[in-house]
Amino acid sequence: MSDENQLELIPLFPVPLVMLPGEVMGLHIFEPRYQEMVEYCQENPGPAGDFIVLFEDKDQTAEVGCVVEFLQVMNETPDGSRDILVRGIRRVRVVKRHELHAYSSAQVESVQDREDVPLPEDSPLQLYAMHRQLILRTNGDEPPNSFYEREGSLAYVVGACSGMDVEPRLALLRADSEAERQLLVIAHLKDLLPLVSQVFPVIQHALGGYALISQVDQFLAEGRAG
Repeated sequence: MSDENQLELIPLFPVPLVMLPGEVMGLHIFEPRYQEMVEYCQENPGPAGDFIVLFEDKDQTAEVGCVVEFLQVMNETPDGSRDILVRGIRRVRVVKRHELHAYSSAQVESVQDREDVPLPEDSPLQLYAMHRQLILRTNGDEPPNSFYEREGSLAYVVGACSGMDVEPRLALLRADSEAERQLLVIAHLKDLLPLVSQVFPVIQHALGGYALISQVDQFLAEGRAG
């Protein structure tokens, strides 16, 4: 473990969600202590990230979190509540928490991938194909190739928009190699795609029926009004 005096000290935002490096997310900030934290980050932007999104609920607190950079305030109310946009940039391990302000801070160390785990030759293509299939089935359009050409981990890029729950996201954040991450996301997509194939046509049918009935109601209402 690193010398404690050399560890980074970063504001901490413990919430019941998991954010991944590269992911862009909107956060609703309403507690006064976290309003203070956001104001601090706006006034003192960190060159290596502004604060840590760390999963925490009544049952567990994760040891690994995601440092995010503050992008912008999307909306602000008179009471100081605001919706902000952030982007995950790197993962860290919390070593020690401190209560220096109204909000918590944490001394952290960077989490590095193992270099001795080779990436299976076919896993990037498999991950790419399965995710395109998921987006096509749910959205009707395939994502552009540029979506998959971003810097960093392909598993993070795909995992962030694949409908993963908290525990699989935590596993992804804790994984110590890109090979392990890609296999985790592939396993998730293998489970998810058959469900989408079964459920989404039913949803489309329901939405189509609702739209048709709404159009008829509007047509009849306009006829009566005329």
